[in-house]
Amino acid sequence: MKREAPVLVILGNPLYNGFAGMAVDEERELSDAYRTAKRAPRPEGRGLNDLYVRFFRMAERRIAEKTGQGVVCFISNYLRLNGLSFTGMRKRYMEAFDAVRIDCLNGDRYKTGKVAPDGTPDPSVFSTEGDPVGIQVGTAISTLVRKGDHTPAEAVGFRHLWGRSKRADLLASAEAGPAALYESIAPTLPLSLPFMQTTVDDGWFDWPALPDLFPTSFPGGQTGRDGFLVDSDLDRLKARIGNYFDPNLRKDAVEPQSAFTRCMGARHLIERGANWFPAWLREDTGRRPNLTDAARRYLDRMGAGAEDLFHHVLATLHDPAYREANAGALRMEWSRIPLPDAAQDLAESAARGREIAALLDPETPVPSVTQAPLRPGLAAIAVPATTADRNMTGADFALTAGWGHLGAGGAVMPDQGRVMEHRSVFDVHLNDDAFWRDVPAAVWRYRLCGYQMLKKWLSYRERPILGRDLPPEEVQHFTDTARRIAALLAVSSERGP
Repeated sequence: MKREAPVLVILGNPLYNGFAGMAVDEERELSDAYRTAKRAPRPEGRGLNDLYVRFFRMAERRIAEKTGQGVVCFISNYLRLNGLSFTGMRKRYMEAFDAVRIDCLNGDRYKTGKVAPDGTPDPSVFSTEGDPVGIQVGTAISTLVRKGDHTPAEAVGFRHLWGRSKRADLLASAEAGPAALYESIAPTLPLSLPFMQTTVDDGWFDWPALPDLFPTSFPGGQTGRDGFLVDSDLDRLKARIGNYFDPNLRKDAVEPQSAFTRCMGARHLIERGANWFPAWLREDTGRRPNLTDAARRYLDRMGAGAEDLFHHVLATLHDPAYREANAGALRMEWSRIPLPDAAQDLAESAARGREIAALLDPETPVPSVTQAPLRPGLAAIAVPATTADRNMTGADFALTAGWGHLGAGGAVMPDQGRVMEHRSVFDVHLNDDAFWRDVPAAVWRYRLCGYQMLKKWLSYRERPILGRDLPPEEVQHFTDTARRIAALLAVSSERGP
């Protein structure tokens, strides 16, 4: 119907589904337009298979190639703004349109935890009264303008919208001119032309990326039977595995997956997938360091070994100043690691990394943190207590403050629980009578790998989920973990020379 008539405006909310599968035939041809990029880094990953990409290409083709002028305005998944799969897509839009404007609506579960920079809730723009959180992925509105007298865009107009008022903010600014709304951003070619503000240190591109130091990595173990193979109660897990191998009991038709390793990380330790870089690789004849030739030469000059480099990297990645200075680049590509010029600086950084490693490992006792005598200030953190100011006993060990529930498919879903704030610290409740006293706000809010650590731990131990009360050692484990986090925040903030 509209094949011949000129189309000047295309609006929409195209489908987005990152697991739609490979595009084939004509649909594949649509995304092929974005699979190469002149001068820009080659697209990586499978993001171009997402359905919305095909709709963007149809709209771009209609406006830029057929009509020759007009506007495309779509709201969709915001991964296209800086994802490495979309370098060709972004490069093409800079060439095909005169103006590119982005209203970034955020509301992402994975990158921000649906929390705005000021700490307030940041639901999806598609939230409703019945679903106050909305969809999981963040979204953005792209407005692409092609003029009859075409000049390729040299910059992108960008703005963030956060919080529950973002829809109202959009409406309130509908009549404002672009100059009053958008920050002008010149996308950086070495960073794959991100369509958003990207913070990066001046030396970023001079530093080696992780694969330039540790050539072998793996995505972590992933099972399809976590409900069967994983349990927070060891006795319950042993009984279930025993039943599986009992020849007198009927078996599930699907075999559980299994693997053997001294210590294997899970793929989803980080919400959207982890990459693991081992310091050592096991071979039939023993083990060898997981190092590139360049990394070996550097360590030889420094008189250091593989574990020194490994722990220096760990210290760097936990340095708040490094993460802040390179926040944009860290979201887009492999971490790049500045290497000290002096052996003493490397040794000091590696020492911090070893301390961080011990604090991150719950099975490694840490003197003065989890073992007495404790460092000043740590002894007062997360002390088990009761409202009656007596020792915990009996029902006090039941975690029933509403920290989690079982959702679809038996997945554990976090709830709000109960915390009481006073003097910038929190009392974190097990139930109406028992709580952990004086958890500092920074410790309570501490996030690692996309999760609020203490809250995540509690969500799996709600009594209806666990099927039992907490033993005293698990109550103490929460206390020890809070103290580990406090010590981790302190050592991570120490700067090297």
